[in-house]
Amino acid sequence: MARTKTHDDVVSSQKLADLESTTTAAGLVASYAGIKSEQTSEILALVDVHGVESLTQAAKNAHRQSNPMLHVHGWLRLWRGLPIRRRPLPPTCGECDEYGRLGDDAHGRAVRCTCRRPAAA
Repeated sequence: MARTKTHDDVVSSQKLADLESTTTAAGLVASYAGIKSEQTSEILALVDVHGVESLTQAAKNAHRQSNPMLHVHGWLRLWRGLPIRRRPLPPTCGECDEYGRLGDDAHGRAVRCTCRRPAAA
């Protein structure tokens, strides 16, 4: 009896398709055919952590024209070693820099913007 595709299956298939189309568009020739289910699960987890663009860029940086990667699972070791992205900084008010600093005061101390000061309890 055939198993009905769930929403998670569709999302997973779309993530893998996005990765395949992005790596192919970047000129990488690795095949996505014949990926084992464990490898697919790991690739999907890495997509969730790093994103399609980061994985593609890492693969592109490691690409050697004289010795291209032939199968997508060959990038797994590379992708496992990628640093995990830090949480993005919250948006600023526009008056301060990306870290919430306004500059230095008369004594040379950094002044923190009110948009980044913790709210009083």
